[in-house]
Amino acid sequence: MRRIYHAMLRAQLRALGPIVGLALIGAVAFPLATVQGTLGPDVPGIDRLTILLNQSDAMAVAYLFLALCTGGFLGIATWHADVLARWVYALTLPIPRWQYAATRFLSGLTLLLPVGLGLLLAALLASAMVTVPPAIVAHPFSIAIRFVAAASVVFAAVSLIGLSGRKAWFVPAALGALMLLAAAGHPDILSNVIDTLFLDRWSPFRVLWGPWNLFDV
Repeated sequence: MRRIYHAMLRAQLRALGPIVGLALIGAVAFPLATVQGTLGPDVPGIDRLTILLNQSDAMAVAYLFLALCTGGFLGIATWHADVLARWVYALTLPIPRWQYAATRFLSGLTLLLPVGLGLLLAALLASAMVTVPPAIVAHPFSIAIRFVAAASVVFAAVSLIGLSGRKAWFVPAALGALMLLAAAGHPDILSNVIDTLFLDRWSPFRVLWGPWNLFDV
């Protein structure tokens, strides 16, 4: 099992390396962009603290977008070849299909870790580059952990949809039905579904909700 995992991880890294590389660039750039313009000596008339907090608010959306894109694209690319070839390669291997799927799923999740580590190191560096009063708190570890958790949830959701094959039609069908109900005068149904998905304490998608600020009060 371990040898199969390592072989599959190397194959996944060769195939999905560009996606991981682009995600890693974003993970390093976003924290550094947050402190852009807040370094150097104080200049009269420029409130660097306000600039830092405003930029942290603006970049919060970027972290969420990065988690969605990284998990989503990795989820699609991980299973694309198998779904396209109707699992022919998996059937030629001397292991059960479920074991092959589990190993490929785990190897795909593993590729999220370098991006999360790059985000953590960049966030720690950005936090060390600025001097803030005690009222301002930096969250490098929580940002990195939230990113890995959110990207993993998206990766798992996309993987389940991809593995469903033709049965995945129910996802856009359900979304379309909810939108039609909302347009027909029942917006509470759509809002209840959103609340259940993103605000319920037991929902895995709750990690997508909430603050993504590197610095806040």
